Amino acid sequence: MNEKKQGEERLPLFDEDEEKALFQTLKPAMISFKGVSLYVDQSPRLFQKACTRLGQNADDMAHLVSFAFVFENKIIGILSWTDYRPEHDMWWTIYSVSAYWCTKKVLDYLFNTAFEVFHVTRVNALTKTDNLKAISLLERLGFEREGRLKKFYPEDKKDAYLWAKFL
Repeated sequence: MNEKKQGEERLPLFDEDEEKALFQTLKPAMISFKGVSLYVDQSPRLFQKACTRLGQNADDMAHLVSFAFVFENKIIGILSWTDYRPEHDMWWTIYSVSAYWCTKKVLDYLFNTAFEVFHVTRVNALTKTDNLKAISLLERLGFEREGRLKKFYPEDKKDAYLWAKFL
């Protein structure tokens, strides 16, 4: 039986009907490792949901592909690849309601796919400077902080950190 990590809230990303419809379009990528399955979505639906939850404008980025992290038949996280430059880099947008998806096997799959299939040598990410959970996650994933963008977020004028992981 899978146990919820202590202090972890698992609020649904989608209402039941929306999630059920979405599952009809998702394609399995990696099935059930410690109860977490990974699905691929080439439509912009997952990406748009992540941007909405993060308060970002999806129109500002060129969507490539998204992944759904599924645990106990619920989508607990979204990772979208955007602004892909062949043979060079891509950006990652992550939104999750649970850290349970963040396993070595899932991450190895995602980084290896970015490197082997898309031939990128660099993955980029941004986070607000006060988002300690996101900062901790990026550091654990091996991202390096490259700089600070002053007053980057238009809605609240907060600064952002620029991160990169070299593959």
